[in-house]
Amino acid sequence: SDVERLFVFLRKLTARGVAVIYVSHRMDEIARIADRATILRDGRHVITAPMADLPVDVMIEHIVGKRSKGLSDVARGDASRGEVLLELRDVTGPHKPENVSLTLHRGEVLGLAGLLGSGRSALARVIAGVEPAVAGDIRLRGQGVALRRPADAIAHGIALVPEARATQGIIPAQSVADNMVMAVIGRISRRGIVDRDKVRSITDGMIARLSVKTASRDHAVSTLSGGNQQKVVIGKWLATDPDILILDEPTAGIDIGSKAEIIRLVRDLAQAGKGVIVISSELSELLTACDRILVMADGRAHQMLDRSDLDDPSETDPEHALQAAERRLQVEIQKALTAKEATHG
Repeated sequence: SDVERLFVFLRKLTARGVAVIYVSHRMDEIARIADRATILRDGRHVITAPMADLPVDVMIEHIVGKRSKGLSDVARGDASRGEVLLELRDVTGPHKPENVSLTLHRGEVLGLAGLLGSGRSALARVIAGVEPAVAGDIRLRGQGVALRRPADAIAHGIALVPEARATQGIIPAQSVADNMVMAVIGRISRRGIVDRDKVRSITDGMIARLSVKTASRDHAVSTLSGGNQQKVVIGKWLATDPDILILDEPTAGIDIGSKAEIIRLVRDLAQAGKGVIVISSELSELLTACDRILVMADGRAHQMLDRSDLDDPSETDPEHALQAAERRLQVEIQKALTAKEATHG
């Protein structure tokens, strides 16, 4: 509804003769609001054309540089669900969440769905020890733990890739290498001296593993694209070899090609035995990445959904199937909001 109000306002402006430049990675919004679109790739102009000449698949092709159907092209693969890595029992944070219970298994990707303010990021911060729980129990591999600060979570094999990449994830002026080893600096230092050979080994390994596009490990992270900066943040935390990785809006502000790469990485991590929690406002990303999805509203857990329950068996085209699942998940989010309003009413 907020997006709709914005679009109504923009249309009023254009009707008055105001020219609007609308910058977005959300192609459905571009298709609805724009008369023409300009596509950039790697800092270069690719095409400017009327929207009638740029259906979504053509836009994706110009953005990525090859023909693709976006996230519907991502092969999910099967991950073998193992032991329970993380269990929350009626966990409440200082502000949000409220009385949330969930389990996360080894080899599983769990999604958190909901609108801004639903408590998704607050829940991530509680698990990561950034905002310690004020009530409830957190158990790791069956043992109760107290996560009072981020260092406690890191010591227990939990890593959080935060939503604010530019301010909380990277130090832009520092090199790719310095950013990549930031979370393991104590492990590769002795008496305050950093082992540069280990820095190079860790960084080169992560650059290769995550396909980071950079001129060299010594280039400033600020020179990389948004997608490659995000890979550096993920690589920084993968260097700690966590059992549980929490990704808060991991594809915000990056192109569809990089989004697909990060979703594939998430699936690969699950297949390697990690437990992954993904928070995203893009429902198609949650549906592509996750095995189960917890719908939240106003800090509370509304419903846990199996990804397969959102599929329409009659849809055989992957792109249409993803769109149908997205509509079903949107309905569940709206139900959560309605239930919240009824409770407060």
